Amino acid sequence: MNEYKEAMSERKKNDWQEYVRVEGNKNPWGGVDKIVRGKIRRMGVSSIRVEGGYTRTWKESVERLLERFFPRDEQGDDWRGSVEGMDEENEPVMEFEEGEIERVVRRMKRKKAPGLDGFRNEWIRIAWAAIPEYVSGLMDDCLRKGCFPTKWKQARVVALLKSANKDPAQPGSYRPSDVELKLKLNELKELKLKLKFKLNELQELKLKLKLKLNELKELKLKLKLKLNELNELKLKLKLKLNELKELKLKLKLKLSELKQLKLIEFK
Repeated sequence: MNEYKEAMSERKKNDWQEYVRVEGNKNPWGGVDKIVRGKIRRMGVSSIRVEGGYTRTWKESVERLLERFFPRDEQGDDWRGSVEGMDEENEPVMEFEEGEIERVVRRMKRKKAPGLDGFRNEWIRIAWAAIPEYVSGLMDDCLRKGCFPTKWKQARVVALLKSANKDPAQPGSYRPSDVELKLKLNELKELKLKLKFKLNELQELKLKLKLKLNELKELKLKLKLKLNELNELKLKLKLKLNELKELKLKLKLKLSELKQLKLIEFK
């Protein structure tokens, strides 16, 4: 942390010297003189123009700016209910692709200031080098659940006026200073899109499974019909055998009668 503060102090000093050198030569009684004498009026976020008037409190103004900087997701894109309603037993394993997490970790700048959670990018890189399996398991678990910790999505955002001639009452006159937050939001959108694709694949697999089950039911029904036909044939065969036995018995009786007739004639 000390290195970071020293670097910030050195950077401010160099920037101030450069500003004095350039602006002081242009106009000695201009911006440099006003800053030194404390005559620069601080610019803050004023009331924001909204439908039917202006915001009345700081909280309303901040909420309006946040809505413009980072629009909320449409309700139509919400698919949490679909995920929660899926059959967990048939759910495929959802994981990041090999090397995907490592590429993100390697893109992190070592000297970047920590966020609200106090974690430095350098610590994450060290953790990845020491226990990559644990980090991968943590991220894969978040991906499978479709939910990442809220603290990971928090950042300190400063609204800056784009230029001095912009209307402070217009939300479009400001820009957020935290570029890293935008990058994080883009990454989260990519993850959400990836999860959505995975969900679609899961829905397709579920549909294919349902079709296969229907085919099996049809085959089972056909097999049952065939078994019924076989049972009917077996019953018919049994009846035919009984008929043959009766005919055989009748034939035997006829032969006995013939023998008796021959004996009578012989006498």
